[in-house]
Amino acid sequence: MADAKNIYIVGAQCTGKTTLADALSKFFESPKNHYLHEGAVSKPYIIKEVARNVLREHKFTASDITSSKSRAAQLQRLILAAQYRIERETQRNGWFISDRSALDPIVYARFYVGDATANEMMNSEEWLEMREHMKQGLVFICESGVPWLFDDGTRLMPDDVSDWAKFHNLFCKMLDEAGIQYHVISKTMLALEERLAMVLNVWKEGESNETSLQMRDM
Repeated sequence: MADAKNIYIVGAQCTGKTTLADALSKFFESPKNHYLHEGAVSKPYIIKEVARNVLREHKFTASDITSSKSRAAQLQRLILAAQYRIERETQRNGWFISDRSALDPIVYARFYVGDATANEMMNSEEWLEMREHMKQGLVFICESGVPWLFDDGTRLMPDDVSDWAKFHNLFCKMLDEAGIQYHVISKTMLALEERLAMVLNVWKEGESNETSLQMRDM
């Protein structure tokens, strides 16, 4: 049973990343999924809520990101380390779908703390290793501007729509700078079924290409 390419669902806060990761998880667990049940791929591990777990474990709040640059920097370093640990552990056992990536805390650091902290994180062993994994995986960025933005009391809320769009643009810029290819899930693509279909179509195409390459190498 083969391992597929890792899938990363990344982007600004409140753009539906975890919802999409959950939908992908249900797809691969479905008894109708012939990829899994015919042995084409192994069952993926689902990585989600890493940032929230760090917030709870280390007693941070979302407001710490905007009220204290030192606290914000400390938090993003902790999130990077946590994402690194869980990705390495999961990679040993198969492939995964994650509702964020090791780049997310670096983008947050650049946006809310400054270039110096972000550059330090980008030179870390954790990021340099995870960057190569992302290059080999499939990366989807959820565009900001979707209408379901709401405050659940835990997540960091953008100040306004313009601020939200700036964060998305910074994310795309840093993906480009890192040499990581990605697919944009448009803010106009509102139906979960449509988003799921887009990701699966890209994934299936990638798996087909990988199979073709393996056959040519035989």
